[in-house]
Amino acid sequence: QARFSVGNGVRKQVLKDEIALCKQNGQSVLEYYGRLTKLWEELQNYRTAQVCRCEAASAIAKEREEDQVHQFLFGLDLPRFSQI
Repeated sequence: QARFSVGNGVRKQVLKDEIALCKQNGQSVLEYYGRLTKLWEELQNYRTAQVCRCEAASAIAKEREEDQVHQFLFGLDLPRFSQI
């Protein structure tokens, strides 16, 4: 089992790198967002599911959502979306 967790760790890091480097590059906003969403979902599949109903869980989910908004905005083509 330890062997697989190392591989998963590498895959998680590769996904994080792909997310950080993901740019619109002339794609439509819908195509770009779809590509990012697939990466976010795949990364989420590698995270262990935690069952927590406390306030911290809500705060963590909100922080993750804010991170995704920033990642999305950061990758937009600057000339077209510099006013956002």
